[in-house]
Amino acid sequence: MKLIYIKPTITPKDYSIVREILKKERGEKLAPFIYKLSKLDSLEKYLNKENINYEVYQKEIPPLFFNKNNKKISTKNKSKEQELKKAYQDFAKNQKLKKELSGKEIGKIRPALIISNNAQNEFDDQIIVAPLTSEPKEVSKERPFTVLIKVGKGNGLEKNSKILLNRVQTIDIEKRLRDYIGRASSEIVKKSQGALKIVFD
Repeated sequence: MKLIYIKPTITPKDYSIVREILKKERGEKLAPFIYKLSKLDSLEKYLNKENINYEVYQKEIPPLFFNKNNKKISTKNKSKEQELKKAYQDFAKNQKLKKELSGKEIGKIRPALIISNNAQNEFDDQIIVAPLTSEPKEVSKERPFTVLIKVGKGNGLEKNSKILLNRVQTIDIEKRLRDYIGRASSEIVKKSQGALKIVFD
């Protein structure tokens, strides 16, 4: 068995074809864009033909999996495959149990900016979002990891708010996502991307 990580930059059309190949080859999904299967020939042939970026893991766990202390997960006395699967299960479980925000803002229903790419948004059952807050104290603060978004045409907001790029989280589409309220401007998206770079740099 081998693990393959298909980069999230894949287009929805290509991802749909890849899923059909994985189904035919009886591949098992371990995490978003990470699969386990015994034969990679047909899948690699298609990915190479379409110039789709991917990585095959035989000795190492993908570097995107870390424990809560931000340390790479140990693989002692466990197979790489089992460790990877456990890592994702723990991550998913923690995300589902986590409240939307900590402190005073736990439990509120709030708008959020979707920051995951179109391939994940269309084909995965979870998406990545950055929550918004309209609390006056938060809105008035100038921080490099937040972005001010004012009430404007098309964004659906009722109050000026801050996008909290330091509170990015994964949510279940069916259980946590409610209604579409609007679209952020290209300027806000660009500023949010800059704030994310600061957070993850």
